[in-house]
Amino acid sequence: MKILIIEDEKAMSDLVAIKFKVEGFEVEQAFNFAEAKSKVVQNGPFSAILTDYLLPDGDLVDFLKGVRANPQIAGIPIVVMTNYIEDINVDQLKQLGVLDILVKYQVVPAQMVEKIKSVVSTPATPV
Repeated sequence: MKILIIEDEKAMSDLVAIKFKVEGFEVEQAFNFAEAKSKVVQNGPFSAILTDYLLPDGDLVDFLKGVRANPQIAGIPIVVMTNYIEDINVDQLKQLGVLDILVKYQVVPAQMVEKIKSVVSTPATPV
């Protein structure tokens, strides 16, 4: 399985990526939405995307609309991770096909891996 991790904090991204690699995943990392847009098309296919909600270069909603508009990548399972749960419009993310929202300070990388494994192995049902 191949996952794209989108996280602007390199240390956090690396920590999560290491856990996914230990669990047998092939991992690509993007540190902003511009890089993620390029990687999702050029380096795919991806089994899933694990993305931060807030990044300095853009809006997750715009990124998701772009992903969902492209038929080649529209079906990728997406899980959001954030520390700013109160800033999220859950209904909007659900409409864009986000399958779950993880609060970073409440989960460890092993739980992120388990969540991705569960969304990849079961039919997509948003949040």
